[in-house]
Amino acid sequence: MRFSKSNQTFYPEGLDYPSLPSDLVIVSEEDHARAVTRAHGETLDFVGGKLVIIAAPKPALELLQASKIAAIKSECVDYIRKGFECSALGAVYTYPTKDLDQQNLNSAVLASYAAPNGWTTSFWCEDSKGTWALLEHTADQIQKVGLASRNFIAGALKKCADLAETVQAAQEADLDSIKW
Repeated sequence: MRFSKSNQTFYPEGLDYPSLPSDLVIVSEEDHARAVTRAHGETLDFVGGKLVIIAAPKPALELLQASKIAAIKSECVDYIRKGFECSALGAVYTYPTKDLDQQNLNSAVLASYAAPNGWTTSFWCEDSKGTWALLEHTADQIQKVGLASRNFIAGALKKCADLAETVQAAQEADLDSIKW
């Protein structure tokens, strides 16, 4: 088997090529087998007459930081979507926070400000036993749920922003220690 460093390509012997690179070197089948199973990004070189695999360069710090920030943002979204707790009904209930849930909550809160006395609205929530139910909320109660939702989401976004800032100031060795 022949190898060209300039092309990073193998040329089997016994095949006719119209032209071959001038830097061809004979390599063993063992070296060829190691070379073709190398990891993505690794390159080949000839050192001391032997084919060696050169490790892929490490990503730049900025790329590592960007990747870490993307992971933190994803964890923030997951955290928010798990819901929040609020005791507007007297006991602690968990309220949903997926996109449609938030649209429905915003609509209910907005409607509550123009609602007549005695107005109520049904809204999904989960009790301490894990049972979801559509429970009635007064205008005051749904407004408290809306405020609790806003505070929960704002707190998560603040934590996300703070962690992103920490990542931007961190060195590579510190990135793994920064967790949601």
